[in-house]
Amino acid sequence: MIEEQRLKEILKNLIKKNSKEFLILLKTELVDTGKMQFNVIASICNLSLPLDELNTNVLVWIYESVYKVYKLPYPETFFTKQEIRDADLFLVKRFQSTYPLKFKILDTLAYGDQYLITQSVQEIQSLREGGVIQWDKNMQRENVVYQIGNQLIASIKYNDNRAREIGDSIANGDFYANSLRWHLVLNGKEKYYIKDDYLIIESGTIAEVDGQHRNRGAEYGLIQNPNVFLKFPILFTIGNVENGQKIIYQEEKRSPLVKSHVDSYKQTVANLITKDVMYDSGLDPVYKFCKTEQAINAGAGWVLESVFIESIERVYKLKNISLSVKKRKEISSWLIIFLNELADHFYEDFSSPHRNKNKWNTSINVWRGFIFISSKLYQLPNWEELLSKILKNIDFKNTVKGKPESITNILNSTRKVVDEIVK
Repeated sequence: MIEEQRLKEILKNLIKKNSKEFLILLKTELVDTGKMQFNVIASICNLSLPLDELNTNVLVWIYESVYKVYKLPYPETFFTKQEIRDADLFLVKRFQSTYPLKFKILDTLAYGDQYLITQSVQEIQSLREGGVIQWDKNMQRENVVYQIGNQLIASIKYNDNRAREIGDSIANGDFYANSLRWHLVLNGKEKYYIKDDYLIIESGTIAEVDGQHRNRGAEYGLIQNPNVFLKFPILFTIGNVENGQKIIYQEEKRSPLVKSHVDSYKQTVANLITKDVMYDSGLDPVYKFCKTEQAINAGAGWVLESVFIESIERVYKLKNISLSVKKRKEISSWLIIFLNELADHFYEDFSSPHRNKNKWNTSINVWRGFIFISSKLYQLPNWEELLSKILKNIDFKNTVKGKPESITNILNSTRKVVDEIVK
């Protein structure tokens, strides 16, 4: 290792000054992805596990997780190319060595790949250590966005105190097991089959859709009592990311979460149109979508996805109806054209929405008004001219007692102006 002592001094100083941020970064980059266990990185971040006791592989993983955020020198400054390759190769070998996985199917729960299996806490820990069980941000019930330096870090919501309480209960033998949810993600890289009532997986990644605190609690429980006997029933599904999101949406009915987050997973026409718009390369980049208000407040964006979806559904009257793909794409294409024109009118505000967060045109609820305008201008030949007139005449209050204007007030104000201009 090149300049080993200097590297450790840099990391130690960063941890002392930014221990909470450092933990968030390592959790997001190393724990959620299955590379390391939470108790280990927590010990690193409180310096109870000295950096001198970490091997080169771990130091490479840690440094690669933080150097961009803190604008540190490239990893090659402190590690040889071979050491970086070895660290990456170690992860690959560890991951591959865990396979094949063999799960006894206790019951088939429904048509399609939906099974009931069980795993002991020791078996689950082994899969976590092998990097097989991961937390995928696209299939989580709640995410949190943090601003660290000049970067936004999306991390899966997690309460360590809750996990430690579960760990104490598991270690003491008084925890009653309830089901976890695992989802083998179909992305073309997986290989699995059913044989003799066993689910055999030769390659692939398993996303833990529900049960993160119990999983982490088991990790803490095993530290206190490695021989504890506890098995978790696991509802095991196989499918793509969208299938995993449907499961989360269903779970919300049982255990309500942040509504704006789970609403964005609901498979509706309005949701599909929103996805068409969001991921179209032709959409002006000033539009940055978020799933939660917390993410907006953290600076990740300014368009709340659930309000955008709800506005399309209500204004275009799409609730509980189906559309052909052609018609859906027609509406999506129109909205992209409309939004790009809208961006030309408000480019300064849209480019710096947090600097202009008290303006009506960047409020969370303004989309009901904007989408309403789009519906009234749809397929009109002189719509650009009409849009200019409408925007000049709209006069929302900036805020009501410091809060964004309500959706109802925005819609009523918009309707009044539009009805006067669009005859």
